[in-house]
This record gives sequence, C-alpha cells and structure tokens, in this order.
Amino acid sequence: MIILVRTDKSHKYDGLSYFVVPIKAALGKGVTVRPLIKMTGELGFNEVIFDNLVIEDRMRLDELGKGWQVAMTTLLFERGAGNLDTPRAGGMTSKASFTSSVGAVMKLATETMRNGKPASQDPVLRDKLMQELVKEEGFMQTQRRARVPALTDHPMRIPLQGKLQVSEMHQRTANLAMEVGGAKGSLYLADPQALEGGQWTLSYMNSFGFTIAAGTSEVQRNILGERVLGLPKSK
Repeated sequence: MIILVRTDKSHKYDGLSYFVVPIKAALGKGVTVRPLIKMTGELGFNEVIFDNLVIEDRMRLDELGKGWQVAMTTLLFERGAGNLDTPRAGGMTSKASFTSSVGAVMKLATETMRNGKPASQDPVLRDKLMQELVKEEGFMQTQRRARVPALTDHPMRIPLQGKLQVSEMHQRTANLAMEVGGAKGSLYLADPQALEGGQWTLSYMNSFGFTIAAGTSEVQRNILGERVLGLPKSK
C-alpha cells in the first residue's frame, strides 16, 4: 500500500513524502483492514486503519518532500492501467470472456424480442447503437494514432483523455444494454433469466465506479484543460 504523509508544513506540496507500507507484515501490529462490499457484491475496496504504525525510512520512495511528484506519476499509471480483477462475495462468479462492447449490445439487441420482433429493429435504438459504434471506432483509431509520434501533437493528450473516454463509453454502453433488456436488466448473477447471466447488470453497476476511479470525469477534464490545453488552474 502507498501513503502520502506530511513531513514539512512550510509548503503545500513540497512538504509531502511518499512511503510504501508493508501491509501484510503489519496486520494486527498497527494495521487493520476491513473489506468494503460494493452494491455489486464485489470486494474491490478496503477500509485501512493505521494505529500508531511506525514506517521505516527505507520504505520511502524518492527524497523527503518529493512525494507529490511520485504520487502524480503513480496516478498517471493508474489512469492508463488495465481492468482490475476483483473477488465477489456470496460465491457469485462471472465469465472471464465477457466484454461490454457496442458489438455485444448489438448482438443482445438482435436476440431480445420486443412486441414480436427483435429490439434491433427499433429505429431509435438502432440510431443510439450506431452513434456509440462510431465513438467506439473513433476511440480505437485514436489509440492507434498514439503510437505514431508524428500524429501526436502533445505527449499526454491521448493518454490523459483515454481514461475519461473509455470509462464514459463503458457507462453509455452498459446503459444501452439495460435499455435493450428492459425488466430483465434488474436481474442479477444468481438469476437464470438475467441478461448474459447477470453480466450486463454487473457491468452497468460497475460502470459508475469506472467514472470515479483514478479521478472522476470532472477531475480528468480539469487535468486535460490545465495540462494539455493550457487553461488557467481552478482555485
């Protein structure tokens, strides 16, 4: 686990230092971990309590007062990291191959009947699906562009906007699946009638966490505005 501690009160940022905390070795000896169960039944987060814990200086990364810079580097990695695997309470399991792409929603729409015909024949729904398909393809091509230096005018533009785009795209896609599924969207993993075994419902609920994790969408937009577009910092 990482922790930022204030080692100097004279400066807002330069007074922070970055430490790695050996949680496993300290359990019951100054560290208490309490799992937090999300509404999905997953155990993706913990409440960690420190009680007079002493951390050796050898666990510090970089110099004293350089913790803010190390933390910013850590967060940049987190915003570009892949999906996390989280255990689930109650013995519920999910398909490892499940993906919440627009193509998967389109397949769901062709298999879901509404008033005697596939939901995919609804012109309003078809329009929504095509809009998301265009955005998804645009995102994929943007990632290809990022690998060509000559096509990238700012080194952090695409990496920083990637997390914002993919998390909100995932939320819109999962929401479309709920719209396609109708009442079945309220059924969860243990229900045999649930959409894709409850995977779409799980994806929908988790999608709200994605737009919060590693910085909310509002924070991401502020970072893009300040660090990429050069807008003045908010006060």
